[in-house]
Amino acid sequence: MNGMLKRLGRRRAEFARDESGAITALMVLLFLGIIVATGAAIDIARQEAERADLQAALDRGVLAATSLNQEVPKEELDELIDEYVELRNLKKTDATVTVDPKISINERDVTAKAYFPVNTTFLRFVGLSDMMVGADSRAVQSVTNVEISLVLDISGSMRFDERVLDLIPAAQNFINVVTQSGANRNVTVNLIRYAGQTNPGSWMFEKLGGKKDAVWSHDNSHCFYMDTSSDGDFSHADLPRRQDRQQVPHFMYWAIAKDWMKWGWCPSDEMQIRYLVNDYATLVNEIAKIRPGGKNGDEGNLHDGTGTYNAMKWAVALLNPSSQGIVHQMVLDGLVDPAYDGRPAAWNAEDTKKFIVLMTDGKITEQYDPREKNDKAKVELMAEKAVLETDKLSADRLFGRSTGVSYFYNQCQLAKDHGVTVFTIAFMTPYKDEMENCASTKAHFYEADQLNIGQVFSHIATTIQRLRLIM
Repeated sequence: MNGMLKRLGRRRAEFARDESGAITALMVLLFLGIIVATGAAIDIARQEAERADLQAALDRGVLAATSLNQEVPKEELDELIDEYVELRNLKKTDATVTVDPKISINERDVTAKAYFPVNTTFLRFVGLSDMMVGADSRAVQSVTNVEISLVLDISGSMRFDERVLDLIPAAQNFINVVTQSGANRNVTVNLIRYAGQTNPGSWMFEKLGGKKDAVWSHDNSHCFYMDTSSDGDFSHADLPRRQDRQQVPHFMYWAIAKDWMKWGWCPSDEMQIRYLVNDYATLVNEIAKIRPGGKNGDEGNLHDGTGTYNAMKWAVALLNPSSQGIVHQMVLDGLVDPAYDGRPAAWNAEDTKKFIVLMTDGKITEQYDPREKNDKAKVELMAEKAVLETDKLSADRLFGRSTGVSYFYNQCQLAKDHGVTVFTIAFMTPYKDEMENCASTKAHFYEADQLNIGQVFSHIATTIQRLRLIM
């Protein structure tokens, strides 16, 4: 009996000392942990893929619902967004979608949430049978008040390569986008077409002190020369201050191409500035008037010279709140829609954005004035329509190209200093540096050719109207 007890004691001691096989239990536990962790990673990765897919679909739906072009009524926006969610790539389970739209005349603010459960493959073994997939999205499109000066070069060089025929539809599409075919009543456009001079029209000509003299008086156009003194018109951002201003004579400096051009350094009254226009049809028709001639005997509407400094002067001044008084007078005289009385808004108005979009195809030219020569014989020829089609008219140069460029840059800087966003387009011109220097940044400058001029105008228009995805 004692021997048996001794043997049992020895075996128990040996068993206690024996470590063989102890690792097996630990490995089983570790292996189970690895399986669970790997399975959890797979389930979590799947959940994230589903979440990213849901987020992308929800963002697309919210952006569509926020678009001011959207005609779906407010109460049906949840159905619109739900359609986008249902079309997501990884759809296996229907999602629950809630939409909170805030719609006003000037803004669409849409917030949406979506969620659904995704079944787990591995985590169910530790008691988690599904995980929730969720996404939030919000987008806002604000129609802040927008004031635009659209400045288009109608100099004779626009006939080369028939550039004007590419400009017209491109500029018309720009108007379509920024006014949303006239639906966006918060946008006004100053349409400024220019050549050697810029024609403000007979009403503005008289309001700012335009005068016609006995020798050079005519009714073809109503431009006046700017005050070029050190504290004159190019030194500030206001409208030209009222003073006696001589009418620009009806003259050409370079040879005319009658199939494309109309006589005049100052564009005809048909090409005068159109002030604070919102009406889509009016703007499109006005742009269509920048036409080549030769149809039904019509003259073209391109003119002589490229006085970009004059056009930029008007572009800046017509966005300047100091012009509110004269805009009010235009409202009273039926020249501007009463809805825009009070414009231009203050430079720093939180609810208003101001833009200048300038397109040119040539270099800035000198400024000429034939009055100094006082050649009455040629005045009489012009009066009889026996215009000089090939010879330069004898004219004094008021200032040179470099001075004109400096005037131009000064107006560009004044615009930028007051928070105006300046887009410039160099259309098939080697003088792109002038346009690049004027633009708000290099990103606001565009080089264009006949293949992409439409895309350039379209890109600028959509930039002005861009949607903002907030989260």
